[in-house]
Amino acid sequence: MYPFVYSKLDYDPFADLAPVATVATTTDALALGPLVPPSVRGLRDFLAWAKEHPEHASFGSPGTGTPLHLLGALVAKEAGVYLRHVAYRGAAPGVTDLIGGQIACMAAPTGTFLSFQKAGKLRIIATSGPQRTPFTPDTPTFAEQKFGADYPAGDQWLGFFAPSGVSPQTVSRLHQMVAEAVNRKAVAEALASLGLVAHSLTPQAMASSLRKQHEKWWEVVRRVGFTAES
Repeated sequence: MYPFVYSKLDYDPFADLAPVATVATTTDALALGPLVPPSVRGLRDFLAWAKEHPEHASFGSPGTGTPLHLLGALVAKEAGVYLRHVAYRGAAPGVTDLIGGQIACMAAPTGTFLSFQKAGKLRIIATSGPQRTPFTPDTPTFAEQKFGADYPAGDQWLGFFAPSGVSPQTVSRLHQMVAEAVNRKAVAEALASLGLVAHSLTPQAMASSLRKQHEKWWEVVRRVGFTAES
């Protein structure tokens, strides 16, 4: 998405990087804090509440121009509701303000919220991806709730890249090493504790996924109308 957000980048993600292997798949989520009444349970409920209480209608993200910023902006635009964006330097300070009642809603990786939801300090109301995440099976996806369905998170993953120009043999060896590690039970359990699902894609599958996400992000950035210079 960054080639569409920033007019100048110091790198070309397709020309300068060689996909090696993915480590895990992940999802993003919207969560509500105590500023929003407990009766507000779903995304549609929250958007209706935000329209009725514009003075409190806000959402935080880990930073301006990040995918999470665009997620909140996309949902707000589709709903025709103004949500004041509050940008943080990372997810942690935003979650602190969320559970402290300083902001109404926060967009962050799902794993960021899990321990706080378990403790009853916040509630996750929507997650990204084509199906519900196993970490919050009772929480419907954005697509199920008819908002933010075009957020390009269906193929969202974390992975390793090498500099372009690395030999195919080296990429193959690196991929095998990462894949073997990801398949270990201890690694899968450690990833799950962070809200991540262990999953390894081949370099070819990574490249294909990147191309698909690239095309989807252009449409999201266009619809939201955000650039780093705007």
